[in-house]
Amino acid sequence: MNITAITSKKIEFLYQHLPKKTLIDLQIFLRELCKIPLVDYLFLDLNYCLLKHLPWLDVAIYRHIVVSFLIEYYQLENCLAEETLDCYIEQLKSAKKITGSMVVDDRDFVSYIFVMTLTSKNEQHLVLELGFGSVFLRRVRDFLQAVVHCRRPESFLCGFEALCYQSMVELAVELVQTPENLALYRLRYQLADHPWLSLGQLRSVFALLVRLADQPSSERQLGVFAEVNVTKIVTLLAEHDIIYRSDYRRCSVIWCLTALGRQLVEIANVKKVARRSRTARTRSTADCSSS
Repeated sequence: MNITAITSKKIEFLYQHLPKKTLIDLQIFLRELCKIPLVDYLFLDLNYCLLKHLPWLDVAIYRHIVVSFLIEYYQLENCLAEETLDCYIEQLKSAKKITGSMVVDDRDFVSYIFVMTLTSKNEQHLVLELGFGSVFLRRVRDFLQAVVHCRRPESFLCGFEALCYQSMVELAVELVQTPENLALYRLRYQLADHPWLSLGQLRSVFALLVRLADQPSSERQLGVFAEVNVTKIVTLLAEHDIIYRSDYRRCSVIWCLTALGRQLVEIANVKKVARRSRTARTRSTADCSSS
Protein backbone atom coordinates (compact mmCIF):
# COMPACT_ATOMS: atom_id res chain seq x y z
CA MET A 1 0.00 0.00 0.00
CA ASN A 2 1.63 3.28 -1.12
CA ILE A 3 1.47 6.66 0.61
CA THR A 4 -1.39 7.84 -1.62
CA ALA A 5 -3.52 4.83 -0.71
CA ILE A 6 -2.76 5.27 3.01
CA THR A 7 -3.69 8.97 2.80
CA SER A 8 -6.97 8.10 1.05
CA LYS A 9 -7.78 5.55 3.77
CA LYS A 10 -7.12 8.13 6.49
CA ILE A 11 -9.33 10.75 4.81
CA GLU A 12 -12.12 8.18 4.41
CA PHE A 13 -11.79 7.26 8.09
CA LEU A 14 -12.09 10.92 9.15
CA TYR A 15 -15.28 11.44 7.17
CA GLN A 16 -16.74 8.27 8.71
CA HIS A 17 -16.21 9.62 12.24
CA LEU A 18 -16.82 13.36 11.97
CA PRO A 19 -19.26 15.51 9.94
CA LYS A 20 -17.71 17.67 7.23
CA LYS A 21 -18.68 20.91 9.05
CA THR A 22 -16.96 19.69 12.24
CA LEU A 23 -13.81 18.76 10.31
CA ILE A 24 -13.68 22.23 8.74
CA ASP A 25 -14.08 23.89 12.15
CA LEU A 26 -11.33 21.70 13.66
CA GLN A 27 -9.02 22.44 10.74
CA ILE A 28 -9.46 26.19 11.24
CA PHE A 29 -8.78 25.75 14.97
CA LEU A 30 -5.55 23.80 14.31
CA ARG A 31 -4.32 26.35 11.76
CA GLU A 32 -4.62 29.06 14.40
CA LEU A 33 -3.08 26.87 17.08
CA CYS A 34 -0.06 25.58 15.16
CA LYS A 35 1.23 27.86 12.42
CA ILE A 36 3.53 25.56 10.44
CA PRO A 37 3.75 25.03 6.64
CA LEU A 38 2.54 21.42 6.81
CA VAL A 39 -0.38 22.11 9.14
CA ASP A 40 -2.95 20.47 6.83
CA TYR A 41 -0.93 17.24 6.73
CA LEU A 42 -0.60 17.50 10.50
CA PHE A 43 -4.38 17.89 10.71
CA LEU A 44 -4.91 14.59 8.88
CA ASP A 45 -2.34 12.62 10.88
CA LEU A 46 -3.31 14.07 14.26
CA ASN A 47 -7.02 13.47 13.82
CA TYR A 48 -6.38 9.94 12.60
CA CYS A 49 -4.20 9.19 15.66
CA LEU A 50 -6.77 10.59 18.05
CA LEU A 51 -9.92 9.14 16.49
CA LYS A 52 -8.28 5.72 16.27
CA HIS A 53 -7.55 5.76 20.01
CA LEU A 54 -10.46 7.58 21.64
CA PRO A 55 -10.54 5.27 24.70
CA TRP A 56 -6.98 6.30 25.60
CA LEU A 57 -7.06 10.07 25.07
CA ASP A 58 -6.18 10.81 28.70
CA VAL A 59 -3.56 8.06 29.15
CA ALA A 60 -0.07 9.45 29.81
CA ILE A 61 1.87 6.94 27.71
CA TYR A 62 -0.47 7.45 24.74
CA ARG A 63 0.04 11.22 24.85
CA HIS A 64 3.80 10.68 25.13
CA ILE A 65 3.75 8.59 21.92
CA VAL A 66 1.70 11.17 20.01
CA VAL A 67 3.97 14.02 21.14
CA SER A 68 7.01 12.01 20.01
CA PHE A 69 5.30 11.44 16.66
CA LEU A 70 4.69 15.18 16.20
CA ILE A 71 8.31 15.97 17.08
CA GLU A 72 9.80 13.34 14.76
CA TYR A 73 7.54 13.80 11.73
CA TYR A 74 6.76 17.52 11.90
CA GLN A 75 9.87 18.83 13.70
CA LEU A 76 7.81 20.60 16.36
CA GLU A 77 9.55 21.77 19.52
CA ASN A 78 8.62 19.63 22.50
CA CYS A 79 6.66 22.38 24.26
CA LEU A 80 4.74 23.23 21.06
CA ALA A 81 3.94 19.58 20.42
CA GLU A 82 2.60 19.13 23.97
CA GLU A 83 0.59 22.35 23.87
CA THR A 84 -0.84 21.53 20.44
CA LEU A 85 -1.88 18.05 21.53
CA ASP A 86 -3.43 19.14 24.84
CA CYS A 87 -5.45 21.97 23.28
CA TYR A 88 -6.54 19.95 20.28
CA ILE A 89 -7.67 16.97 22.36
CA GLU A 90 -9.94 19.27 24.38
CA GLN A 91 -11.34 20.73 21.16
CA LEU A 92 -11.93 17.25 19.72
CA LYS A 93 -13.60 16.09 22.94
CA SER A 94 -15.95 19.04 22.72
CA ALA A 95 -16.73 18.30 19.06
CA LYS A 96 -17.33 14.60 19.78
CA LYS A 97 -19.10 15.35 23.10
CA ILE A 98 -16.62 13.13 24.99
CA THR A 99 -16.73 13.79 28.73
CA GLY A 100 -13.64 11.73 29.62
CA SER A 101 -11.35 8.88 28.67
CA MET A 102 -13.02 5.46 28.64
CA VAL A 103 -9.76 3.71 29.58
CA VAL A 104 -7.30 5.30 32.03
CA ASP A 105 -4.57 2.72 32.35
CA ASP A 106 -1.03 2.94 30.92
CA ARG A 107 -0.50 -0.81 31.23
CA ASP A 108 -3.64 -1.52 29.21
CA PHE A 109 -2.44 0.73 26.40
CA VAL A 110 0.99 -0.94 26.35
CA SER A 111 -0.67 -4.36 26.10
CA TYR A 112 -2.82 -3.01 23.28
CA ILE A 113 0.27 -1.91 21.32
CA PHE A 114 1.92 -5.30 21.80
CA VAL A 115 -1.20 -7.29 20.87
CA MET A 116 -1.82 -5.24 17.72
CA THR A 117 1.84 -5.62 16.73
CA LEU A 118 1.84 -9.39 17.28
CA THR A 119 -1.36 -9.89 15.26
CA SER A 120 -0.80 -7.50 12.36
CA LYS A 121 -0.54 -8.87 8.81
CA ASN A 122 2.40 -6.65 7.91
CA GLU A 123 4.05 -3.35 8.84
CA GLN A 124 2.04 -1.25 6.37
CA HIS A 125 -1.20 -2.62 7.79
CA LEU A 126 0.00 -1.86 11.32
CA VAL A 127 1.04 1.69 10.38
CA LEU A 128 -2.49 2.27 9.11
CA GLU A 129 -4.05 0.51 12.11
CA LEU A 130 -2.21 2.55 14.76
CA GLY A 131 -1.29 5.77 12.96
CA PHE A 132 1.99 6.38 14.84
CA GLY A 133 4.31 6.04 11.86
CA SER A 134 6.81 3.36 10.85
CA VAL A 135 9.68 4.64 13.06
CA PHE A 136 7.74 3.99 16.26
CA LEU A 137 6.59 0.57 15.05
CA ARG A 138 10.14 -0.53 14.26
CA ARG A 139 11.10 0.40 17.83
CA VAL A 140 8.22 -1.69 19.18
CA ARG A 141 9.26 -4.69 17.06
CA ASP A 142 12.89 -4.33 18.18
CA PHE A 143 11.73 -4.19 21.80
CA LEU A 144 9.63 -7.35 21.38
CA GLN A 145 12.50 -9.19 19.69
CA ALA A 146 14.88 -8.24 22.52
CA VAL A 147 12.45 -9.52 25.18
CA VAL A 148 11.79 -12.76 23.27
CA HIS A 149 15.54 -13.43 22.93
CA CYS A 150 16.27 -12.44 26.54
CA ARG A 151 18.34 -9.42 25.57
CA ARG A 152 18.25 -6.08 27.32
CA PRO A 153 15.75 -4.03 25.27
CA GLU A 154 16.75 -0.58 24.08
CA SER A 155 14.76 2.38 25.32
CA PHE A 156 11.93 3.34 23.00
CA LEU A 157 9.61 5.12 25.41
CA CYS A 158 11.61 7.32 27.74
CA GLY A 159 10.31 6.97 31.30
CA PHE A 160 8.08 3.97 30.51
CA GLU A 161 10.71 1.24 29.96
CA ALA A 162 9.94 -0.68 33.18
CA LEU A 163 6.19 -0.58 32.51
CA CYS A 164 6.68 -1.79 28.93
CA TYR A 165 8.99 -4.62 29.97
CA GLN A 166 6.74 -5.80 32.80
CA SER A 167 3.61 -5.65 30.62
CA MET A 168 5.30 -7.61 27.84
CA VAL A 169 6.58 -10.32 30.20
CA GLU A 170 3.16 -10.72 31.86
CA LEU A 171 1.46 -10.94 28.47
CA ALA A 172 4.02 -13.47 27.22
CA VAL A 173 3.56 -15.71 30.29
CA GLU A 174 -0.22 -15.70 29.82
CA LEU A 175 0.00 -16.45 26.08
CA VAL A 176 2.38 -19.36 26.64
CA GLN A 177 -0.24 -20.91 28.92
CA THR A 178 -3.27 -19.93 26.83
CA PRO A 179 -2.10 -18.87 23.34
CA GLU A 180 -5.62 -18.55 21.92
CA ASN A 181 -6.19 -15.63 24.32
CA LEU A 182 -4.22 -13.48 21.85
CA ALA A 183 -7.26 -13.51 19.56
CA LEU A 184 -9.54 -12.57 22.47
CA TYR A 185 -7.33 -9.61 23.33
CA ARG A 186 -7.30 -8.51 19.71
CA LEU A 187 -11.11 -8.69 19.68
CA ARG A 188 -11.25 -6.76 22.96
CA TYR A 189 -9.09 -3.97 21.53
CA GLN A 190 -11.14 -3.83 18.34
CA LEU A 191 -14.09 -3.12 20.65
CA ALA A 192 -12.13 -0.92 23.07
CA ASP A 193 -14.77 1.79 23.04
CA HIS A 194 -17.17 -0.76 24.62
CA PRO A 195 -15.30 -1.80 27.81
CA TRP A 196 -18.42 -3.39 29.36
CA LEU A 197 -17.55 -6.73 27.70
CA SER A 198 -15.90 -9.10 30.18
CA LEU A 199 -13.40 -11.78 29.14
CA GLY A 200 -16.14 -14.40 29.58
CA GLN A 201 -18.50 -12.44 27.32
CA LEU A 202 -15.70 -12.04 24.77
CA ARG A 203 -15.35 -15.84 24.68
CA SER A 204 -19.06 -16.08 23.87
CA VAL A 205 -18.72 -13.44 21.17
CA PHE A 206 -15.74 -15.30 19.76
CA ALA A 207 -17.76 -18.54 19.65
CA LEU A 208 -20.23 -16.59 17.54
CA LEU A 209 -17.46 -15.55 15.14
CA VAL A 210 -16.21 -19.14 14.86
CA ARG A 211 -19.75 -20.22 13.97
CA LEU A 212 -19.89 -17.58 11.23
CA ALA A 213 -16.51 -18.76 9.92
CA ASP A 214 -18.00 -22.23 9.48
CA GLN A 215 -21.38 -21.09 8.20
CA PRO A 216 -23.03 -17.67 7.64
CA SER A 217 -26.04 -17.55 9.95
CA SER A 218 -29.10 -15.57 10.92
CA GLU A 219 -29.39 -13.76 14.22
CA ARG A 220 -31.75 -16.43 15.55
CA GLN A 221 -29.28 -19.20 14.69
CA LEU A 222 -26.53 -17.32 16.50
CA GLY A 223 -28.57 -17.00 19.68
CA VAL A 224 -27.51 -20.40 21.03
CA PHE A 225 -23.81 -19.51 20.76
CA ALA A 226 -23.60 -16.45 22.97
CA GLU A 227 -24.39 -15.77 26.63
CA VAL A 228 -24.99 -12.14 25.70
CA ASN A 229 -27.64 -10.06 23.98
CA VAL A 230 -27.14 -11.33 20.42
CA THR A 231 -28.93 -8.38 18.78
CA LYS A 232 -26.71 -5.94 20.67
CA ILE A 233 -23.52 -7.90 19.88
CA VAL A 234 -24.36 -8.33 16.19
CA THR A 235 -24.93 -4.58 15.89
CA LEU A 236 -21.65 -3.89 17.69
CA LEU A 237 -19.65 -6.28 15.49
CA ALA A 238 -21.17 -4.79 12.34
CA GLU A 239 -20.31 -1.24 13.48
CA HIS A 240 -16.67 -2.33 13.89
CA ASP A 241 -16.50 -3.99 10.48
CA ILE A 242 -16.07 -7.50 11.92
CA ILE A 243 -19.25 -8.91 10.35
CA TYR A 244 -21.57 -7.75 7.58
CA ARG A 245 -25.14 -8.54 6.57
CA SER A 246 -25.97 -10.46 3.44
CA ASP A 247 -29.52 -10.57 2.09
CA TYR A 248 -29.09 -13.55 -0.20
CA ARG A 249 -31.93 -15.31 1.66
CA ARG A 250 -35.18 -13.43 1.39
CA CYS A 251 -36.66 -14.88 4.56
CA SER A 252 -33.99 -13.49 6.93
CA VAL A 253 -30.82 -11.44 7.18
CA ILE A 254 -27.70 -13.59 7.10
CA TRP A 255 -24.50 -12.44 8.83
CA CYS A 256 -21.02 -13.17 7.45
CA LEU A 257 -17.44 -12.44 8.53
CA THR A 258 -15.53 -9.54 7.00
CA ALA A 259 -11.79 -9.81 6.26
CA LEU A 260 -11.11 -8.53 9.79
CA GLY A 261 -13.48 -11.11 11.29
CA ARG A 262 -11.74 -13.91 9.39
CA GLN A 263 -8.35 -12.61 10.57
CA LEU A 264 -9.48 -12.79 14.22
CA VAL A 265 -10.61 -16.40 13.84
CA GLU A 266 -7.39 -17.31 12.00
CA ILE A 267 -5.29 -15.88 14.86
CA ALA A 268 -7.05 -18.20 17.31
CA ASN A 269 -6.72 -21.22 15.01
CA VAL A 270 -2.99 -20.69 14.50
CA LYS A 271 -2.43 -20.39 18.25
CA LYS A 272 -4.46 -23.54 18.99
CA VAL A 273 -2.51 -25.54 16.41
CA ALA A 274 0.78 -24.28 17.89
CA ARG A 275 -0.36 -25.24 21.39
CA ARG A 276 -1.43 -28.75 20.31
CA SER A 277 1.88 -29.18 18.51
CA ARG A 278 3.86 -28.21 21.63
CA THR A 279 1.74 -30.56 23.77
CA ALA A 280 2.31 -33.43 21.35
CA ARG A 281 6.08 -32.83 21.34
CA THR A 282 6.13 -32.71 25.15
CA ARG A 283 4.25 -36.03 25.41
CA SER A 284 6.49 -37.61 22.81
CA THR A 285 9.60 -36.53 24.71
CA ALA A 286 8.12 -37.84 27.97
CA ASP A 287 7.31 -41.22 26.34
CA CYS A 288 10.82 -41.54 24.97
CA SER A 289 12.31 -40.72 28.35
CA SER A 290 10.17 -43.31 30.15
CA SER A 291 11.06 -46.00 27.65
